[in-house]
Amino acid sequence: MNRPQSPAGNGSDTHPGDRHPDKKREVESLISELERSPSVESTGAIVLSHVADYDDEFFDALTELAASSKARGRSARVQTLEAIQDYLRYVSRRARAGQTGRMRAELAAGAAADASPDSG
Repeated sequence: MNRPQSPAGNGSDTHPGDRHPDKKREVESLISELERSPSVESTGAIVLSHVADYDDEFFDALTELAASSKARGRSARVQTLEAIQDYLRYVSRRARAGQTGRMRAELAAGAAADASPDSG
């Protein structure tokens, strides 16, 4: 089965011949969203809102992006991608174990603690 390949030149690490061009765009979109997040709780909410997307192809695409960044000598981006991958795998494992509601409650508790006048 031949899949259409995304063109290079859009500023991303997606190139013709990539195995998961659509998933790479999803990964890059998520990373961009996370980078704009104003707080830890907001970041957690973003991660949880995409938890259904974290399948094997998603993690393969994330690994390919890290490898591409490494080949380009972009060590800071590699570290960021690897940290995101570790965190998303952790969240994904917890979600598969039925802990999504618990994670949402943890985020809400963290937001409430941050909003409390005695926090800090």
